[in-house]
Amino acid sequence: MLREYHDNHLSTADVAFELPTGAGKTLPALLVAEWRRRSLGNRVAYACPTVQLAHQVHAEALRQGIDAVALLGSHHDWETADSSKYDSAQAVAITTYNSIFNLSPKLAPPQTLLFDDAHNGEQFVAQAWSIAISRYHQPDLYQRVLEVIGPELSGLRVQRLQATDPDPRIRGDVNLLPLGAMRRRVQHLDLVLRAAADIDIKFRYAMIGSALEHCLLYFGWEGFLIRPYIAPTAEHSHFTEAIQRVYISATLGDGGELERAFGWAPIQRLPVPAGWDQRASGRRFFVFPELIRNFEPRTIARAIIDEAGKALVIAPSDRRLDRSIVDLVPEGVEVFRKGQIERSLDGFRRAEHGVLALANRYDGIDLADESCRVTVLDGLPTGEHLQERFLIRSLRVGRVLEERLRTRVVQGAGRCTRGLKDHSAVIVLGDDLTRFLQRTEVRSALRPETQAEIAFGIYNSDNLDHLRASVSSFLDQDDDWQDDAEPAIAELRRESTRSMPPGTEALAAAAPAEVKAWGQLWRGEHLAASETAVEVARRLADESVLSPYRALWLYFAASWQDAAAEATGDQALAAGARELHRRAHATARGTTWLREVEPLPAGELVLDPVDELAVAAVARHPARKMSGSKWAGLVQELTEGLNGTEAPRYERALSVLGGLVGAEAEKPIGKGRADSIWIFGDLWWLTLEAKSDVEPTRLVSMQDIRQANTQLRSLASDRQTETPEGSLSVVVTPCRLVDPDAVVIAEGHVHLCSPAAIWGLAGDAVEAWGEIRAAATNLEGEEGRAVIVKRLIDHRLLPSAVRERIADRPAAG
Repeated sequence: MLREYHDNHLSTADVAFELPTGAGKTLPALLVAEWRRRSLGNRVAYACPTVQLAHQVHAEALRQGIDAVALLGSHHDWETADSSKYDSAQAVAITTYNSIFNLSPKLAPPQTLLFDDAHNGEQFVAQAWSIAISRYHQPDLYQRVLEVIGPELSGLRVQRLQATDPDPRIRGDVNLLPLGAMRRRVQHLDLVLRAAADIDIKFRYAMIGSALEHCLLYFGWEGFLIRPYIAPTAEHSHFTEAIQRVYISATLGDGGELERAFGWAPIQRLPVPAGWDQRASGRRFFVFPELIRNFEPRTIARAIIDEAGKALVIAPSDRRLDRSIVDLVPEGVEVFRKGQIERSLDGFRRAEHGVLALANRYDGIDLADESCRVTVLDGLPTGEHLQERFLIRSLRVGRVLEERLRTRVVQGAGRCTRGLKDHSAVIVLGDDLTRFLQRTEVRSALRPETQAEIAFGIYNSDNLDHLRASVSSFLDQDDDWQDDAEPAIAELRRESTRSMPPGTEALAAAAPAEVKAWGQLWRGEHLAASETAVEVARRLADESVLSPYRALWLYFAASWQDAAAEATGDQALAAGARELHRRAHATARGTTWLREVEPLPAGELVLDPVDELAVAAVARHPARKMSGSKWAGLVQELTEGLNGTEAPRYERALSVLGGLVGAEAEKPIGKGRADSIWIFGDLWWLTLEAKSDVEPTRLVSMQDIRQANTQLRSLASDRQTETPEGSLSVVVTPCRLVDPDAVVIAEGHVHLCSPAAIWGLAGDAVEAWGEIRAAATNLEGEEGRAVIVKRLIDHRLLPSAVRERIADRPAAG
């Protein structure tokens, strides 16, 4: 890699090194930094995501005889001698991303700029242009911002945001304020943010205040996030004026993630040496306690930590980490937190027993040799900020962030395997992370060695006694492990090939245009940004899996062209913006996010055909004309049935609920048939199997999956027709995971759904129907339809929304 760099890339403005976890990327990066300082006389800054990693890199530089100074924390605390050595190019400055990306960098402008752990750069780069407001930590500011945006939201949405104790679904919802609404409320929002007492918010607001109207505002019950979609680093001279920017990463990815993270393109990638993807860096034994039947997974993990004596525990958030500590740390074992390892990991390394507990820190921690032999990854690392949650949960384009999630998991798993002789058990906790690592398209994108380790771990997480014996054998590295396990993993590695998920090439092609569009917008060039956004959508057009992401870019294009029309009064531009808005809605078909963010005008609202069918069925439903007592009886039958575990009553309640959302719903006759079927004409079918009375710690069985596999075929036979495309079979169960043997046979239409999700759907149906009965009992025709459509959209009860709410956990995944 160094030879390739020296021969061909000394003058390349932006160059990236991919040096996988355990390859020893710090030393080559330091050599590049030192060579450019000595040979070219450059001021060189080596930026790390965290202070802890910066101390680690500084210590390594001194060990290798490289002239380096650590310029960390407040510039008031920097030694004048150290900063002077950097200023005069007598030493490399080891610093943090925050020293580069802030309102007024005190570091002299670097001529060569290196970014360590660039794969994790997005959160550290974008945070300079981001304002996060927490309901928990800044309740007064939260309320003031809610008052500002409230007039742009529906009364129901405001009511849910104001609730003191909403249900879990509402707590987790993340939405995007319409871009036009952001422009309308920007002056009021400006006053609120300028008056904020929080010093950190004041500094960050100074970064975005002049372009506040160009930012996105994500909102949810837990907080707000105000930021550009892509950081406008092109406007930041400390970044742009460097002669060369070098990005050091464990994995650069193939879908343009690096460009989006740094808001910059193009970035030249150095080719990875042939055969490197077949090489190992130590050995990981992935352990999946969630797959052990009838045992509490966290108790299993705790026992492994107790046996090993030490562990690194990583969770995606502080709240999740607090729970991890309570559940996983054996009694009497010391817990090391972030503040204790900021300057050095030596305290934990030397401890005989201990647990190092970190939130959202999947890289920059080196625990080689005997310092730690157990890593716990507790939960899918989706990150804390609302933009990621919006893309994954609301927009449902996890494919865009999948590369980021894969990287975090692989990085976290490799914290204790820093060399060829290292070994670490990697305990995977949380049904979300367990399911993520069982997905074929996720695993096939990993290096063959990692694919083999995960496959071996899943296969050996079959029963508790076998797992305990395997873990003990692994930790001891005894003959059984060496003679049996290592050859098995080697064979799995030989059988594995790496392939990128669908859409990867399109995402890579779109990334430079995405960066360009947000740069244009930040400079106030609305029309140019709109035209570039249309180009982004064009580059995404051939991949159906990216349709929701393409719809987002068409929505950006429409909103920005509308802003240009407002500024100029150009009616042709306004008409073009409306057409782009219609195209965005058409592209977003099958999802609900855009309809909820910014619906088409009432006269232009075009529903999916299956949603139109449901609206017509609701308009005909007898409940519209029922007496109050009959309606109360129907609600009682629904709620008492779903609140209990008696099978016949639960099944009847499912069919009542199906009718309320516009389906032809019933329990079919015959042995082994579904407990309820919801028929939306010949457009979409849903079969439901109720397994709500089982213990949550169980796995969904092979028998349950086999039965669900057949339900749509049986229904098609009954009706003597083909099953409509996209129809689904849902198993309603509190169980979070499927038996691994059943995963293999599960057909693509089979999904899992929790009883809580059905209960939430029923609650919304009752509330919506109460409003329909109050407002539309005597309304017919278009007036009645308009009321029904609005209530079903507001409460997310149209079939396209029902699909998202109760069928987002494929059993095959």
